Parts: sequence; structure tokens; C-alpha cells
Amino acid sequence: MQSYQPFLIADFSTGLELGKEPWLLPKDAFTTMNDALIHRGVLEKRKGYAPFASTGQGLAITGIFHLKDAQGARIQLVADQSYLYESDSSGLTQVSHSQRGANPVWTGSESSFIHWANWQGKVFMTNNQPVLGETTAGDGTGLDGIQVYDGSVFEALRPDLSGTGDYVDQCALIMVHKERLIVFSTLENGAMHLQRARWCKPGDPDDWTNDGFVDAPTGEMIRGAAYIRDEIAVWFEQSVWLLRYTGDADLPFRWEKVSSVDGCGAPFSTASFQDKSLALGKAGPVLTDGLDACRVDEKIPNLALGFDKDHMDVCFGMVLEDQSQYWLLYPFAGSASADRVLVLSYDNWTWSIYNLAFNCLGYHTLDQSIIWLASPADPVKDMSGVSWSACSEKWVSNTAQAGYPLVLAGDREGGVFQVNHTASDGDGEAIGFEVVSGRWNPYRDLGVKARLGRVDFLLETGSNQTLNVDFFKDASQTAYLTRQLSFDREGEKAWVRLYSGATGAFHRIRLYQNAAGQNIRIHAITPWFKPAGRVVS
Repeated sequence: MQSYQPFLIADFSTGLELGKEPWLLPKDAFTTMNDALIHRGVLEKRKGYAPFASTGQGLAITGIFHLKDAQGARIQLVADQSYLYESDSSGLTQVSHSQRGANPVWTGSESSFIHWANWQGKVFMTNNQPVLGETTAGDGTGLDGIQVYDGSVFEALRPDLSGTGDYVDQCALIMVHKERLIVFSTLENGAMHLQRARWCKPGDPDDWTNDGFVDAPTGEMIRGAAYIRDEIAVWFEQSVWLLRYTGDADLPFRWEKVSSVDGCGAPFSTASFQDKSLALGKAGPVLTDGLDACRVDEKIPNLALGFDKDHMDVCFGMVLEDQSQYWLLYPFAGSASADRVLVLSYDNWTWSIYNLAFNCLGYHTLDQSIIWLASPADPVKDMSGVSWSACSEKWVSNTAQAGYPLVLAGDREGGVFQVNHTASDGDGEAIGFEVVSGRWNPYRDLGVKARLGRVDFLLETGSNQTLNVDFFKDASQTAYLTRQLSFDREGEKAWVRLYSGATGAFHRIRLYQNAAGQNIRIHAITPWFKPAGRVVS
């Protein structure tokens, strides 16, 4: 009698794969990856989030960024639909405006996100609303336009193009390049210039009388921008261009077309990593290296069609460099706000979907390392005065060290949260986890059925941790067997075996749970098969 053979699945590298029939997938591919990810070859449950601060105003958070002041100090800032706040150990403190005092400074919707740039000890901000844009009360008191903060003075910047009152009253994006502040897609003297890049005099953000601008030769409007190496990639509706530096003092920048393959459908989806820029096009993610552009959704074709097309403006993208990930907050079909996260792990180009509802993302850094206090319950483990970096325990974390970038997320109610932080959501809420394998049969090419004897799982151990496993065969959507994996084992890792014994043309498994405080990590899966007769007799 033929014995069972092991088929090891380890060093996971495919992740979510929707571009092929399930029976054609690589053995380490999954047709569902909800609140799960592939990280350094390990299948993991996503980490949770914890409260960081709250504005107390109940307005949507529209920006999480920082000011690098003239002394080089970093000041954490948060913006909502109306106000700017500084963050410190006591929470969020509203910044008083030199012209508005404590009155609203910004108008606009929940998706009027802040685009910002640091330069010369100041942070320059725009929410793409015109100067004196009306508030919801219709009283015309909103300031909007471009705002500037240097750590003490919060005021408006209204570029005067002639020195006699020809103003830039609105811009979609604001960046710094080659000692110039550059604004994109501007409203000037009542006229919109949707293809325009305009810049100040070199080194002087208060002087715009140099007539420095260039319009892209296209009828499309600017939708987003990101740095690539020493250039700025500018995303239009259906194309990608570079704003290339010329070195000519009279015309220091010119437009250079990169590609007409696709453009950007969500202005705040743009981000840069590994000398490339990624944005959400109308049909899916698009990547450019400044020489060409291409779609990068081979593994997840048509996934973007499940986004709510009427609310693409709520999409928000950011790169998490410490995790080598790109996050895109997006609205699932039928939703008016972002309630999912499309996650790209770009080290191995694997995709995942997280069930998280945030409005925007940003970074925060610790001013000093976290210090442990003495534990009265365990004086032998007295850690007072010892930073985490000096501790040899296995739970040592670089996220507790001064200067490490911590990821923050803002919601639509004025809450700010630290993400990728805990094993629970919010104040101890459960996190879901669901992955579904492709259809396995190592004898597929021979036209032979497979008998699944058992499946071994190499788990990272943890007390009181369990995971449900459903077994399916052939094309059935109903599990013929449900078992539970226990992670409560000795050692750091352990093999755990579940038995099946079923015969079918194909086999697949579903791993799932919904629990708080559980760090699920699976290093390998080994199904054991043996041939079991022809598929067609």
C-alpha cells in the first residue's frame, strides 16, 4: 500500500492571488486574505490599533504630519476639517491662528486632505479649497488657501504674482524642489489652471513675482504627485509626467511625458518607494519608475472594480517603510467612506485586505525611548531605568525606541490611533483573521485524485491561542470537517497535526478566527497526500 507523501508549503511568497483559477494557483497562494499578511515568509495575523489622542471636536481627521522647525525639532501635527493641533504628552492642543484665533481655519469635506511640505523651518499646507471658501453656515469666514506654521505663528500665505494683488487663491498640491516652493493645479485671479506648476523665487517662499510657471501640454487635470529620485512624478487623470529640473534660471522646470497607460483616479493614493511611485488608477494600481508606467495588479485583477467608484476621493495611500508596505485606504462598494485597506508588501509583492475604517494616515516618532517601571509583583524582573533596547527578552521592540516612525491613523470622529501596535483593536476589541488556500492536488497533471491523510502546521506558540480550520474537497462550498488548532505548546515553535482522510479531485482549507490578544503566526503548512484513482473513470 502506498504511503502518504508530504508536500511542504513554507517561506510563503505568493499571498492573495485572484488572477488564476484556484486549481492553477501556486501552493502557497490564497484566494482570501482578510486581516492577514505574508511577512518575511510567515503567514501572520495583522496587528491591531490603540487610541493615541482625540481632538474632542468630532470632526474628520484630514492630516497627520509634522513640522521641522528652525532649530531642527520635530513637532507632531494633526489637522481635522477645521483646525490644526499640536501633539504632546498631554494630547492634542488646538493651534491659534494669527487671523482667526480659535475660529475654524479650514473648510471642506471629510476627504479634503491636507497636502503639506516642510521648508525653512515652516510647514506649508493646502486642502485644495479656495481662499475665503464658505463654511457650512455660508458665512464666508473660512480661510483655506495655503496656510503656514513655524511652531509659533500660524498664518495664511497668499502668493502675490505681481506685487499688486494678483493672487494664487487655491492649489491642489504643494511641494519643495530645487530651493523652490511649487504649487500645482492653481486658482489664480479667479481662473483655474488645472495643468499648472507654479513656483516662488529661489529660496524665498514670500516672493512669487518671478512669473515662474509651466503648464503641461494636456487637457487632463493634475491628480497627484510624488518624488522619484531627484524628480517629481506628476499623476494626471490618464497619464504620468515628470516635472523635470532643467537648470535654466529662466525656466527651471519643464514637463516630460512618461506614459499614457493610465493615470490617477484618487489624488491621495500616490506614494513613493524604491525609486518608484504608485497610484490608484481607474482600473487598478499603477506603478512608474519615471521611465515608463504599468499596471501592477496581475495578482488582484478587477479588485479595484469592487471599490465604490462614486467616492474614490476618500482613498488615501501611504508607505510604511519599516514594514515595506504600501497601504491604501478605500471604500468598499456601497460605502461613502474608507472601510478597507488594500495592503501591498512590496518586498515580495504580496497583497492583503484589512478590515479597518480610517480616514487618513501619517507618522509619529518618539522623543525618547520607552522606559519600564519596576514590577511590584515580580521584583526580580525590576526594569526601572532600563530602556527596551537594553533588554534581551524576546519581546524587545524597535518601535519603543526614540526616533522610530510609528504609524498613526485618523478616523472621521476626531480620533487618532497608533496602528500595527497591539494584538487587539481599540480598547481590546477582537481582530478577525481569514485565509483560504487554493485547491491542492499534487497529482493534478496526472489526472489522478488525491487522498488527504493529514495536515501539519508549524506554529509560533502562544498561550490560549486557537485557530479554526475548515476542510473542503472538490468544488464544494460546505466544509466536510472542522477542527481547531491550539497554539498552547512548549517551545517557540511547534508542529501541530490535524487528520482528514478525505478523497477528492482537489482539497483546500480555510483558517479563521475572531479574537483579541492573539498573535497568529504560521511558518509552514504540510499536507500529506497519496494517489487515489483517476479523476475521470
